[in-house]
Amino acid sequence: MRCTGLVIVLLLLGAPAYAAESVYSRTSGSGCDDSGSIEELSVWQCPGPAGYSAEFSDEGNLVAFKIFRTGQRDDEPGLIWRGAEQVFGNRLEWRMSDGKPIAVILRTWRRLAADDSGHEAVRQEFLIISLRGQQPCKVGAINAREPHANRHARVFADSVVSCQADEK
Repeated sequence: MRCTGLVIVLLLLGAPAYAAESVYSRTSGSGCDDSGSIEELSVWQCPGPAGYSAEFSDEGNLVAFKIFRTGQRDDEPGLIWRGAEQVFGNRLEWRMSDGKPIAVILRTWRRLAADDSGHEAVRQEFLIISLRGQQPCKVGAINAREPHANRHARVFADSVVSCQADEK
């Protein structure tokens, strides 16, 4: 847990400053559209700012999430993990600079690998996805139980300059 704090401090020291603000969108419900749900698999899309959309899917054990520009969606699966509890937070936080989305922060719940006794812990975290490269990519995750986790996620999202070509 201390490692995350160290990474954030290092990013702050070496990263350019951005004047970012937040815009929020829903992760389900009103305004979101079913985009191909079938028995035992729910898939839906929710609009975001500036022509972006988010796609969510949940099949019970595995969940997926991806960001794309409306009309330019690809067939890649996005981020996939073993969901737990609520799986997705209620809102998606879009970090904006000069009216353009630069990153997305999503609260998630996921199952960790089982320990020696077979117990699977659940971790609540903020996923940070950069929108500064050719494709959106996950650039980090912050443990949501850490002190000031929301602020750390925003600082991290604002400080990432671009994605690595092989990250997704």
